[in-house]
Amino acid sequence: MAANKLINFRCPDDLLNAIETYGREKYPAVPNKRGSIEYDQSKAIRDILISGLEALTNRYRDWE
Repeated sequence: MAANKLINFRCPDDLLNAIETYGREKYPAVPNKRGSIEYDQSKAIRDILISGLEALTNRYRDWE
């Protein structure tokens, strides 16, 4: 099994809002003791990264 890695990055507010909206729709969660996170951030970011990589891969294949 692959080890989990921490990814830390900065992004504009509008991008963060879009990620939060996507996460709330796809992976809602009960707020925890530490804060008001209302979605599974890991799953939302994973979906977005996978979709982006698939789009890039498909685009590259279209050029061949």
